[in-house]
Amino acid sequence: MAKYNQTENKYSNNEYENMPSIYNMGERLTTKSKDLVDWNKVNEIVKKYNLKYCLINSTFGCYEERGVYATDFILYFKVFIDEDWYQEKVRNKEYDILHKWTNAERLIFQLFHDCVHELDEETELHFDTAWVGNVGVFGSDDVCRKSYTSGDRLTSWETITNRYNPTIHDTNRKLSKGIYIMMSSSHLKKNI
Repeated sequence: MAKYNQTENKYSNNEYENMPSIYNMGERLTTKSKDLVDWNKVNEIVKKYNLKYCLINSTFGCYEERGVYATDFILYFKVFIDEDWYQEKVRNKEYDILHKWTNAERLIFQLFHDCVHELDEETELHFDTAWVGNVGVFGSDDVCRKSYTSGDRLTSWETITNRYNPTIHDTNRKLSKGIYIMMSSSHLKKNI
């Protein structure tokens, strides 16, 4: 039985029947509030799916009070694609090759979503949900359908360092240069 249940806006065509993060975003995950998360449960779930995670912390500026910094939970898998090869395909707009890889690896994207779904039901972490459009692994023409966002494409090192700039985040201590599949959480659920 799930620890957290979706209490409103049930819709039969959502990605999963129970998605507690729908309309349930609470406080920002920080170096202080991360102690509210049951990390033993997180470890157990992530390990079951053979994935990895880290916490990337802001190292510049304070979030709420002196010494409290923003933190992001990153669920990830580093793929065996050469960064230079990937960047060449993007630079040359050879997206069909990248789409073929993505379609061939649909199961790993589904694995990510299944892991996030279990983390959503069993832990305090909140995950973004939305209609993700009508293309891609989780796409649908049904604009009312909610899915967990992200975890449906490759993420380059450039994209990671743009989002988590190493000059103000401890990114380089947590991840190494490469191509990843990843999903993240920056908030906790309400009323934990």
